[in-house]
Amino acid sequence: YRMDTLFGEDRKFRPWIIPVGWEFHVFSPPPNSMQMWEIGGVAGLGMDVHVWDRIWVGVEGRYHYQYTDNTGFNGNWVTAGGYVGISW
Repeated sequence: YRMDTLFGEDRKFRPWIIPVGWEFHVFSPPPNSMQMWEIGGVAGLGMDVHVWDRIWVGVEGRYHYQYTDNTGFNGNWVTAGGYVGISW
């Protein structure tokens, strides 16, 4: 959910949230003796900042969690990163 309307007309700052999502994890290449897939979910938050013309930069963090246990691996982890985007 992108919160554009909460921050005025200029929208130089756009926070967003993923309250709950669904993921299908596939670990590749799989060995022959083991299933290498998990079903899980994701929750996250981030923000976009308008830099110039159509250029935006952003940061995000997401928590990934798994529902199944087919592989025996711990599928709960956190990812974080930044990005640069062009708006249309």
